[in-house]
Amino acid sequence: MLEKIDHCRQIIAFRNVLIHGYAEVDDALVWDIVQSRLKPLQLQIDAQQRTIEQQADTIVELRVTVSRIQRALTLARRSEER
Repeated sequence: MLEKIDHCRQIIAFRNVLIHGYAEVDDALVWDIVQSRLKPLQLQIDAQQRTIEQQADTIVELRVTVSRIQRALTLARRSEER
């Protein structure tokens, strides 16, 4: 999933600098990133979350379908045994 987020490796590297190298952080650069890049990143994350939720819904539907098929097969076998 991370590969679908633009500049993922740079974001992770920047986070590491913020967390571990705070004395070396350029406040103006951080503020520029907050102002110009946070909103597009949030939009990408939201889109990925919607995709994941849709995939989860599909998986649930498939599990229900498989369960119904298994139940129908069980009933058919019982019917044949009689």
